[in-house]
Amino acid sequence: LHEIVVNRKSRSLFSGAKRWFGTSKPSVGASTSLVYTKDAPELQVRKLADIYFLLKMYKCSHQHYYTIKKDFQADEAWSYYAPAVELAALSLFMLSLTDPGKKYRADYMEEAITKYLTLCQSPEFAVRATLFDA
Repeated sequence: LHEIVVNRKSRSLFSGAKRWFGTSKPSVGASTSLVYTKDAPELQVRKLADIYFLLKMYKCSHQHYYTIKKDFQADEAWSYYAPAVELAALSLFMLSLTDPGKKYRADYMEEAITKYLTLCQSPEFAVRATLFDA
C-alpha cells in the first residue's frame, strides 16, 4: 500500500494533464457519477489514511486525507470528496488535542455537510457530520 502511495506522483501528473487538456467540465450544480476502481490510486491513498486514523496516527492521516481531498475535488468526485474532507476535519480535531500548534478547521466539516446535502443528496451523512461538528 505504501509503494502505491509513493508511486502516485505519476498519477498526479496525469491528473494535472487531464485537467488542462480534458473535455469540458459539467456545470457546477450537476452531480457526476464518477466511480473509481477498487485498485485506483486515489482509493489506495484513502485506505492508507483510514489505516493511519485507526492507528491514531492523526498527523499522517490528515496529510493523506488532505491530499486525496484535493484530488477528489479536482476530479469533481463529490461522493468521494465529502467523506474525505469530513475525515480530514476529524483527524485534524484529534490532532489538535495532542498538538497545540494544530487547530480544528470547522470550515472543513461545513464543506462536507454542504456537499452531502447539495451534490451527494445524502442527508443522513450530513446529519452525522453535523453531530460531529456540534
